[in-house]
Amino acid sequence: VHILSHIPPGNGDCWTIFSREFVRIINRFESTVAAQFYGHTHKDEYKIFYDTVDVARPVNVAFIAPSLTTYSKLNPGYRTYTVDGPRTDSTWAVLDINTYIMNLTDANLKGSDVDPVWFELYQAKQEYGLDDLSPQSMDTLFQRMVTDDALFQLYFKNYHKNADEVVAEGCTGRCRSNMLCRIVTTDIADQSKCDQIRHQIFSHPEF
Repeated sequence: VHILSHIPPGNGDCWTIFSREFVRIINRFESTVAAQFYGHTHKDEYKIFYDTVDVARPVNVAFIAPSLTTYSKLNPGYRTYTVDGPRTDSTWAVLDINTYIMNLTDANLKGSDVDPVWFELYQAKQEYGLDDLSPQSMDTLFQRMVTDDALFQLYFKNYHKNADEVVAEGCTGRCRSNMLCRIVTTDIADQSKCDQIRHQIFSHPEF
């Protein structure tokens, strides 16, 4: 099963009860749900679902695509997914992600007489050094970003579609902890993983 929806579970404007029950469904059918696809946030991001019993075990990933709209302070962007199948014993899993953008600063400088230039911003596996986009690999990426600031800043750049103004502002401290929290929050009422992240980040002054 592939699930396509608009508002990602765990997002601030997604009902708490819905998020809680949806997490339970994903846990129950983790071997059936091969991928989840969302939009709504306008950002380039992802969320990890964890086992409700063994809370350290990742069971599924929600991929959240960037928007074509510029709201707010963003470059326009879009994404393509490479998915396994159809073939015998296909996993139907997401094999890779390619994200494309148009640099709005450059387009505005050139004016309306010049066609906008779209280009590939990154390929997920290559960009983040991943073997695959499985829940385990995406969780490992998350764990690396908690302690590796250079890797996190790369994610921050892609999260905002390399928007010049936002990237120049940077992201440290509470900004960093909030962004990392988004990755592991699928039930907005459960902030336990966020508490762990904030403790790790604020115990390292360099972050």
